[in-house]
Amino acid sequence: MELVKERNVPVGMLALIAVIVFAVCWFAASVSDPGWVFGANYLSDLGVSDYTWAHKFFNGGCLIAGVLLALCGLGLIVSRNKMLDICAGLFAVIAGTAMALIGLVTSDEGDPHVYIAAAAIGFGFLGLIALSIRDWIDGLKIMALLTPLGIIVLVISCLIFNLNVNKITPEVETVAITVLLLLFLLQGMKFMYHGTVQIGKTGFARRHRMGFGFAGLIASVLFLALFMFAVLADGSWSFGDPVYALGSSAVSETQNFFALACIAGGFFAVIFGIGAGLMRCGCARSVGCAFIVLAGTLVIGIGMTVLGAKETYACAEYWVLALGLIAFVLFIASDWAKGRVIPAAFYVVLLFCGAVSVLIGYDMGAAITFLAIFAVLGTEGIRLAVSK
Repeated sequence: MELVKERNVPVGMLALIAVIVFAVCWFAASVSDPGWVFGANYLSDLGVSDYTWAHKFFNGGCLIAGVLLALCGLGLIVSRNKMLDICAGLFAVIAGTAMALIGLVTSDEGDPHVYIAAAAIGFGFLGLIALSIRDWIDGLKIMALLTPLGIIVLVISCLIFNLNVNKITPEVETVAITVLLLLFLLQGMKFMYHGTVQIGKTGFARRHRMGFGFAGLIASVLFLALFMFAVLADGSWSFGDPVYALGSSAVSETQNFFALACIAGGFFAVIFGIGAGLMRCGCARSVGCAFIVLAGTLVIGIGMTVLGAKETYACAEYWVLALGLIAFVLFIASDWAKGRVIPAAFYVVLLFCGAVSVLIGYDMGAAITFLAIFAVLGTEGIRLAVSK
């Protein structure tokens, strides 16, 4: 039984990464195509966009996320011994395969694309219904009620937007995809929780701690190294300039290094935040890791935007700083409450340096704080990897 619980970890991780990959690629594609409007255009319009990066992001995101979702379904079939879980896994395999095919059979193919898209959404909801019934049997009442609630939201959207219309409208499609993403995200978190927290006494969690800890360290090293390459490639940028200015640099190598730093660093930061948030004791640290997940997802979005639109936005950097600083403060509070004075003091010093640098210039302080957040991420990764 404990082996089954341990196998929940990769199943949950695959679901989470699939959702994050699709959401980020959807966002990046929509930003890369200024003519695409959220809720007014079909998602599949991005797959045949006149803007090269838009259709590359969308079709690539469908392909990657679909493969990950299919693998998640295979994991459910292999690792679980309940008929409902096996059925949910089978539905997830079909939905994931259909999603991957969306990236290959675009909307200009006509009816085949429509049937494939309908299969992805339909079998996705069937899989969620099977998991919800399983949750109800297992006593997870709130989790079990989320899928019916999502279906009710979808039905209401059909009544509002699709009344007297012979085909699904863009608004209904957008609601359906959003509900699917949220429900799969929650199911992934559930499997991750059951696979880590509940098996702490078996020794499996130690191995997972090392893996997620190294993810935090890799995120820090990759981002800081590639960031410095971006700075060196553009000799005109200095720490008195905004970080987001690297995304619209006139030097293509700087843009590429900065985009890669954001995508790679953000991806591993999300993996660290998910795993560490579920494993570490204490509410403050777990909530801090949740903010790391949000910040990491936004950093990935910044990198994808740079690749697609050759620019990024100041507000994106400010949101990353805000989310990272909240996580920063929560880590300090957690360490201080548990008597870990040395790491708490180290974090306070970093926070103080960022605050003082604002007196020199806001952009200077923002750049130092941005780098400090990833430095803390690496430190947290090492601490998680070596923790007992």
